[in-house]
Amino acid sequence: MDQVVHANDLVVVGNRYVDCFLSAGLSSHRVHHVLPFQRSGFANIVTEDVLREEAAKSGVEWVPAKSFVIDRLPKLCRTYLLSPSRQASEHKWGFLREHCSPTAWKASAGYVVAGFVGIGSV
Repeated sequence: MDQVVHANDLVVVGNRYVDCFLSAGLSSHRVHHVLPFQRSGFANIVTEDVLREEAAKSGVEWVPAKSFVIDRLPKLCRTYLLSPSRQASEHKWGFLREHCSPTAWKASAGYVVAGFVGIGSV
């Protein structure tokens, strides 16, 4: 039941089936963590009501889904876009130095190339 408490379901537009499509099947994130082998976001939607009932029987609170745009996106941007890179942390670079450094540009280009080459190249 730890996954039910700590995972966050997402709402993008409010329709569960459209949200499933827009979130790559992870809008029902709690169900995804409890039943990971379903392999379908739409199966997660179908079994969400059953899991909600079982959680209530076990005394686990089922909190409402969080809005992706209002609740999650700002936190994701702060964490991933506004935090310094590993290279900047190691060299103690500031924001401008990090973004204008030829070394940083070269490292970024290397990651882009590795992304096109495929898994296992990083």
